[in-house]
Amino acid sequence: MRAYFFVNMYMQGIHAGIKAGHCMNRINVKYGMSADERGNYSFGTGPVTPERLQLAEFITKHETFVLLNGGDQKSLGMIIQDFHYASKERKNEFPWAAFNESIDALNGAVTCVGIILPQRIYTFAEMIRKDKDVLTFNMEGQFSRYGFAYFDHTHGDDPNYRINNRWEFEFAKNLNSYSLAR
Repeated sequence: MRAYFFVNMYMQGIHAGIKAGHCMNRINVKYGMSADERGNYSFGTGPVTPERLQLAEFITKHETFVLLNGGDQKSLGMIIQDFHYASKERKNEFPWAAFNESIDALNGAVTCVGIILPQRIYTFAEMIRKDKDVLTFNMEGQFSRYGFAYFDHTHGDDPNYRINNRWEFEFAKNLNSYSLAR
């Protein structure tokens, strides 16, 4: 797992990292994670969801941050809308949140949007970079027939090589369009 942070293009260097840290805190709060004095994580009240389970796994086993140039305020707003809509439709079951500056600091500007992704999403994005046409064609056929698709059949029916819906498919493809933050 990795946490991907789409940082406002005007936040560079150490500021990009700080914004990603703020955004990670928002993800923790949004999904009700907390730590006791020994550093043991637990859920707050409410049901255990796929997002909460992925967040707990990320915090305890992975902790890799990838900072990407998310563009300007409008671009970050479009990412937020996309994540929100897909979450509402239960197509995006990955923990995510946005960080806004205070009104006094930057007039409430969005400076970071973050999402925690399982390996299958960024592995698929990497495979698309290597062989976009063939892979995309094979995936389209599977989506038409089954509503989901495996992107590497050498692993059989392993869920780590499965894209569960068209939103995941499009998001993984679009992930390649972002450059690393500077």
